[in-house]
Amino acid sequence: GRPLFAEAGATLVFALELLGQSVEAVVAADENLGRFPDNPGTLLNKASALKSLGRTDAAKQTLAVVVAKHPGHPAAAAATQALARLG
Repeated sequence: GRPLFAEAGATLVFALELLGQSVEAVVAADENLGRFPDNPGTLLNKASALKSLGRTDAAKQTLAVVVAKHPGHPAAAAATQALARLG
């Protein structure tokens, strides 16, 4: 794939979330995941946006994908921590 472009998309999702634009962040995440399926950074940032929208179950499911598909990746450790916080 093209990791630089995948990470740029993940960064856009993160930036939108920081700006409080959680709905737009989820849309951007879905668009980036359409191009780069299962990108761990995008999935993490999407989970954060979903949590901000009160969609905790969807956030947990998204985090579980990171853990399942990217064992050993730093994103999996972050996802595991986030899952523990969400209960």
